[in-house]
Amino acid sequence: VFVVAGALMLYLEASRAAIKSTKAEISAESYSVGTDYTGLISKQFVQEGDMIAAGQTLFQVKSSTLLEQMKENGLDANQLIYPLTPDGEIILKAPKAGKVQEIFYSQGSFIPANKEIATIIDEGSVKVTATFELPRRDFAQLSKNTRLEVRLPNGSYLNGTVRAIRVIDQNQYVETEVDAKLERFKTNQLELT
Repeated sequence: VFVVAGALMLYLEASRAAIKSTKAEISAESYSVGTDYTGLISKQFVQEGDMIAAGQTLFQVKSSTLLEQMKENGLDANQLIYPLTPDGEIILKAPKAGKVQEIFYSQGSFIPANKEIATIIDEGSVKVTATFELPRRDFAQLSKNTRLEVRLPNGSYLNGTVRAIRVIDQNQYVETEVDAKLERFKTNQLELT
């Protein structure tokens, strides 16, 4: 009887400690890939939806404008912000891991200077923003670095860590918005928009 009563008490305590959010959304930052020079995309190494690693080559751009400026100014390839192929083509690489969200110019396209070629979702910036209605006693226990368990739309679970807390309203319950960084989240686990 004591064992069963103890197990029931532990179950009730754990279920009371679990608080569901009233709303939540997953978001991420994105960054653009492009070049300062006009040119022709001679090679494309990725497609929309591809997962990419930091430093992965995305595009090669043939730019006569860059070659002319290098010749006129006596610039060496090592003085440029872009690496070049032995033929003098610009190599565009991913600065961070992520997912190719959109490609605006594909292989064979002419690109104007300072235009986005593609947009990449930054996988390291994925966060969940959730709103909770917490009893005052539970709100007092919430702080930065509090661990969260997040249930994704596909039914899987991920752990997160609270980074920011904002109080929205204080009545009988404290309505709180929490930003949490997700751990081991891969953008291919669901569609981000």
